[in-house]
Amino acid sequence: MTGGLLAAPLAAEAQSAKVPLIGILSPPEPFTALDTFRSGLRDLGYTDPGGIRLEYRSSEGHDERFPALAADLVGLKVDAIIAATVPAIRPR
Repeated sequence: MTGGLLAAPLAAEAQSAKVPLIGILSPPEPFTALDTFRSGLRDLGYTDPGGIRLEYRSSEGHDERFPALAADLVGLKVDAIIAATVPAIRPR
């Protein structure tokens, strides 16, 4: 029983490790820079899932959707947002 009591804090500590969440705003077409970004993360030891989580939002060809998509990512409390196109970073 003592072993279980000692292991409990270690298990809680392991569960509390926060996995970074990155939001990505992108157009609907394939975007090679995102592939390069994912490859770079893997090279650094970050994988999805496990070492990092990526949350994608696509404009589906409607650039006017970017503000709402960005707000959705903010609501998820992402650690960072990557805008993959110029329309995704323009203020509205």
